[in-house]
Amino acid sequence: SVIVGELAVSDHLLIDGRVEGRIRADLQVSSGRTGAVQGGLSARHVIVCVLVEGSIKADRLEIVAGGSIRGDITVGALTMEPGAHFTGTSQFRRPAARADSQAAGRHS
Repeated sequence: SVIVGELAVSDHLLIDGRVEGRIRADLQVSSGRTGAVQGGLSARHVIVCVLVEGSIKADRLEIVAGGSIRGDITVGALTMEPGAHFTGTSQFRRPAARADSQAAGRHS
């Protein structure tokens, strides 16, 4: 199956199939072992098991064996298993929740 367009969810999202468009999840986006994603991904935690072509923004990004990213990533933490592939640019930043709690601690 193919989904074309923009998808936003407030919880976890598991992708099995092809998605062409932008995906945003408040918690986690993970891909099954079939299909592909062409477009941007944004979530606290992203797990890539297939080919993703597009930008990814996440506090935590995992690319498992067989997973591949072609695009730019902005992440707080990155994990790559042997057999994972990444082609693009990377930018590392503090995870949003941690940065907010540290800022709140300084102003107390």
